[in-house]
Amino acid sequence: MPHNAFQPNGAPTPQHYAPVPQRYGMLAPYVTPPPDTVGPHGFLLKYGTAHDPVEAYRPETGEQGILVHTEYYRWWIVAPGFATAGPRIFVNGNEIPDTLWGRTYLPAAAGLYHVEVRTHRPNFFFRHFVYPWWTSDTHPADTVVPVAAGQQTPVYYRPGATRRMLGAIGPTPPRWPGLLWMRITSVITAALIAWVLFAVLITILD
Repeated sequence: MPHNAFQPNGAPTPQHYAPVPQRYGMLAPYVTPPPDTVGPHGFLLKYGTAHDPVEAYRPETGEQGILVHTEYYRWWIVAPGFATAGPRIFVNGNEIPDTLWGRTYLPAAAGLYHVEVRTHRPNFFFRHFVYPWWTSDTHPADTVVPVAAGQQTPVYYRPGATRRMLGAIGPTPPRWPGLLWMRITSVITAALIAWVLFAVLITILD
């Protein structure tokens, strides 16, 4: 594993790499980064969300490549906004077009890949009339994913509860960041709606 690079003041030296172009319908493996790169296997993880090592990923039998599973918490109060938002998936710096919640298959040659997922801002209505604070991508997460010849590697992504929270990504379905907050706000909202409906019903029947 490469050693850390530091500036004279002790701060890590940032690394920037050009995206690797796609070829022959497959994603190209990550190019060898420059020396002194910070991160596992020579990768720089931007968000520190990869808690699982590369070796934790388990390629499965299937069409060769990466299968990205993206999911939002459907019982949360802001779930309608997430439904219109959708994920943004980047592999080695290249954005994958037309991605939706659910499963996204990415054909890829054997090798290691830097996979980054973010949650896109919601559509015009939710962005301007419901969630005016949600003006940009949120809940980023990234990891390093191995692809073996003739096999498929699953990756799982879940966004967090608040705008400033990072997302979660890994070889198995991770826990939603802020899940307790999601559940509490959902229960409170459901209770308030039930109370209002009950009050309206009592008023009508009175």
